[in-house]
Amino acid sequence: MMCERGYKPPHREVLTEHFKNERLDRYVFIVMNVGLGDPIKTIKVLDEEGRYSYQTITTTGVIIIRNPQNELVTLYIAKRNQAEKFFDGKIPMALEGRINYNLGKNYHNLSNGKT
Repeated sequence: MMCERGYKPPHREVLTEHFKNERLDRYVFIVMNVGLGDPIKTIKVLDEEGRYSYQTITTTGVIIIRNPQNELVTLYIAKRNQAEKFFDGKIPMALEGRINYNLGKNYHNLSNGKT
């Protein structure tokens, strides 16, 4: 198949059952109100049960979590303390502005079904 220069075929996400069963509403809220943004930084995180995940923060202040198989596990709108772990406590100014905007709109609670 010939592709135009710069055209990238759509990527198909692989979703975990947890995501499909418990996170689709949050995903839709984020896409419709905040946007997924572009990746800024990804870190590897070890949870309490000894499992690794890859967490990516985006330009819109969304944190996307994938398992080692690159399946989408969950995503959420970051609060300041959650974003700080990506940058050793010093969040870039543009990202901090977006996080403050999201907090001001109460998006972090609304995306979890809270009012």
